Amino acid sequence: MAVVRLHHNPETQTVTLSDENNPAVALEIDAAQLEQVLHGLGEMRSRLEPRVEPEWQPGRPVQAITNPRFSAELPKDRDFTVLHLRDPRFGWLHYAVPFPECGRLAEFLARAVKRNAPPQTPQH
Repeated sequence: MAVVRLHHNPETQTVTLSDENNPAVALEIDAAQLEQVLHGLGEMRSRLEPRVEPEWQPGRPVQAITNPRFSAELPKDRDFTVLHLRDPRFGWLHYAVPFPECGRLAEFLARAVKRNAPPQTPQH
């Protein structure tokens, strides 16, 4: 079985993927090529068993991206919002969120903001 090693070369701004057991097998790629590989790996992962769980189980430990950049837009004549989230590892990820799910997300976020809002000081 291959033992994959990754090496970042800051001078050439490339990544080398190599097989520790077979040093003659190596692939040196730049950022654009790496994005293509990541996209392809994601597509391949979607076909593998076991499948990614369809529902998230709250309370599980995660390594979350802190304060990700985001943007959203309403495409004309569509029944969804496009939500764009920036992941520093994978770039901008794009999700078509149906309006009913947008409502559920908005309600959840509103509750989170209300729960974590600083106390109001009385005004005289």
